[in-house]
Amino acid sequence: MTDGTKEIILTSRFGQSLRFHEETIRTVGRNAQGVRGMKLRGGDTVVALTLLEKDHLLTLSDVGFGKRTEFDEFRGHGRGTMGVRNMQLDRDAVVIASCAVSQSDEILVMTASGIVIRTPVSEIRVIGRGTKGVRIMRLGENDKVVGIAVVPADVDGNDQNGTDSEKDPAPPASRET
Repeated sequence: MTDGTKEIILTSRFGQSLRFHEETIRTVGRNAQGVRGMKLRGGDTVVALTLLEKDHLLTLSDVGFGKRTEFDEFRGHGRGTMGVRNMQLDRDAVVIASCAVSQSDEILVMTASGIVIRTPVSEIRVIGRGTKGVRIMRLGENDKVVGIAVVPADVDGNDQNGTDSEKDPAPPASRET
């Protein structure tokens, strides 16, 4: 997953994000409790750990809003702090996912009622940290977004030119009788 030289962003359910270098995490034994990654408010939990490997940080709330943010917007903090505000949330809304994405990726967004949409990441605006984002998916009453999956551009069967990359099958071998 990593070589020990990357930077990490932890994202919390209440919209905070903390960027730090993974070298600040010390190695501990199997029976140890571990080290604190991020300080949390009461009721808050960490929902994502993201390596800074792609173009932007995509953050999505359970009410269907999402946004892409430049990694440079998250200044490095010491591990164990609360970090900075990543997403402005409406009352009772929470962050459900945060992940690194490239311009050419697509995302699958799924709701509790089983509705799934696929949308290109390029259609999601790149905006600042403390903003609400744009509507990614309209939800029915009492429905919530429950998860997302990133579909890298090279996984969907298309090559860089957008053409089908699967080769024609080999012609059948001729039989000599």
